[in-house]
Amino acid sequence: MGEVAGGADERGGGAKRVAVVMPTWLGDAVMATPTLRALRGAFAGARIDAWCVGNLRSVLRPMRCVDRVRVYDKRGGGLWAAARRMRRTGYDVAVVLPNSWRAGLLVWLGGAKRRVGYDRDGRGVLLTDRLIPRKEGGRYVPVPTLDYYLGIARYLGAEVTDASMRVATLAGEDARAAEVLGNAECRMPNDEGGAGDGWLVMNPGAAKVSKRWPAERFAAVAGHAVERHGLRVAVTGGPGEAEAVGAVVRL
Repeated sequence: MGEVAGGADERGGGAKRVAVVMPTWLGDAVMATPTLRALRGAFAGARIDAWCVGNLRSVLRPMRCVDRVRVYDKRGGGLWAAARRMRRTGYDVAVVLPNSWRAGLLVWLGGAKRRVGYDRDGRGVLLTDRLIPRKEGGRYVPVPTLDYYLGIARYLGAEVTDASMRVATLAGEDARAAEVLGNAECRMPNDEGGAGDGWLVMNPGAAKVSKRWPAERFAAVAGHAVERHGLRVAVTGGPGEAEAVGAVVRL
């Protein structure tokens, strides 16, 4: 994944309190879930707190590999208030997943004894353990985000046996989802074809239009899911994504 500067001989041993600063985007946070599970294995007896922006709290809260979810954006009082809470907790290790300077500053101000992350954008001075991403021709070598995060877990001694992305739900959320499905008019083309109870839920929207996968490809995946796996398909989106959702449904 990259060279390492600084750090201790013992990767993750002895830590009792671990902070993991999560990415701010939902998709990146989901790609970080294998890293959270791997860190749980590396710090089996430690308390692991996930620090995130407020809109990710409901996603992370049900995960068993996390002991507590803490918010560090304005909804949590802002950076300075979060840093004070970190200092009161007294973290032995802080794992910084996003590349931002702000995330590095948070754990530095928060007084974590070890601050582990990638040395990007000049923030290496804020970290005690600096992972150096590889470069070729003066440019960073592209790495899948999931593997990029797992590189930190491996550095800390974690064994990665399952790199699948998983999220969890609470019982009340399951009941609400069942209610929504029960009330929805799901007149799918495959209803008469004996489709099973399994669902494929697709969200074709994205905050940046440039990141949206073409509607034709979503439709092709939906067709494959119906024909080969007997799934029902639901296409979802936010209030501003009706056009993207409609394009997939029409196809």
